[in-house]
Amino acid sequence: MTIHTLFEILDGWTRNWDRTDIDITLHHIENSFNNQKTRFLLIDRIYAAIGYVDDVYDYITEGISKAQFESILQDEQFVQVAKFVQIESLEPPEFKISVLNIKETVAKFPNWFDEFKGISWDEFVSRLVD
Repeated sequence: MTIHTLFEILDGWTRNWDRTDIDITLHHIENSFNNQKTRFLLIDRIYAAIGYVDDVYDYITEGISKAQFESILQDEQFVQVAKFVQIESLEPPEFKISVLNIKETVAKFPNWFDEFKGISWDEFVSRLVD
């Protein structure tokens, strides 16, 4: 078991840009919040920054996407909330990533959260295609 801040994990991605690892980690973190009926807007912002590479209609290299991602790590408010979120990870074979301080994070940074009402049909289809 290892405990890191979300910021430490994000900062690590700038050194080791592994999209599979990034996607899996974001999915686990997002699910931790969604299971508490909370949508973490910081995750949406990360997906937006790295998602440009996946857009078949707009050619952007992985390097440009990585630079956009790194630029959000310069945002003081983003950094503040990312340094507060505590992430626990279990190594294989029990691989699991979860957020330890969801309620405290929501209470301290309410502007970074919305109520999670489930996934829409369009979002579901979009994720299947991805």
